[in-house]
Amino acid sequence: MVIPQPEPPPPKTPWQEFKAGLPDSLSDFLGFIVRGGHMAAWCGERGIPYTTMLTFISSDPRRSEMYLRAREDRADVLADEIVAISDEDTLEVKELAPGVKVAVFDKTAVARNRLRVEARKWVAAKLRPRVYGDKLEVESTVNHKAVPDDELLARLAALGVVLPSVMPQQGGEGGNA
Repeated sequence: MVIPQPEPPPPKTPWQEFKAGLPDSLSDFLGFIVRGGHMAAWCGERGIPYTTMLTFISSDPRRSEMYLRAREDRADVLADEIVAISDEDTLEVKELAPGVKVAVFDKTAVARNRLRVEARKWVAAKLRPRVYGDKLEVESTVNHKAVPDDELLARLAALGVVLPSVMPQQGGEGGNA
């Protein structure tokens, strides 16, 4: 007599394994992003489709906010890296003769570091434009209709400006546009 054995469950997909490990996997993912990683690299290492990860993040507003915050924090990491790269020593000491040493800039290292700094500046400006962007945004709203004409004239009179009369402009003939 043969005793029937239950069938083993099918193996989990990488996505099922990822979801099973939440919230630890989510915090690992966010830490990876803050340290300068990219979602495509994270997904590639774990065999998770990029679009599936996007759907997972955008399906919950809290996860979306956490991901957005992690990306903004990555801009701060990039700014710190810019300072570290700028402080790297690109001097090479060459000995011309016994006892005669000369410091020479490594032009290749200088060019590479300049490229590394520019790339990080660009990404930081895109991730957090208000902090690291080049453009200053100045915004204001002026509501000139909020003060009635007679109150405005009273304020001007208090400042010593006396206007005999205020005539509204007539639109139409001969006016300058």
